Amino acid sequence: IGLSENEITDMMAKQKNSFFKCYTQMLQKEPSQKGEVSLSFTIENSGKLSMTEVTASTINNKPFKDCLLEVLRRTEFKPFHGTAIATVFPLKFE
Repeated sequence: IGLSENEITDMMAKQKNSFFKCYTQMLQKEPSQKGEVSLSFTIENSGKLSMTEVTASTINNKPFKDCLLEVLRRTEFKPFHGTAIATVFPLKFE
């Protein structure tokens, strides 16, 4: 059995502080930035992520997006049986 929606949401919520560190770093250079970002990724059944990308962003700042992807790539889910899970996760920064 794969991962539940809740398990995915919980794991991403645990990463929120790390995502916001990226945002804080950017704000030091661009204080007025705010917006929404969609992160897309596939959770392999090993629990590791693949196909990580920023699919949509109203914040156009490459170091910020790279930082988010770095956090995402370090995120690991528990291994599960079944097919890989492709998902998109929206984040709001303001």
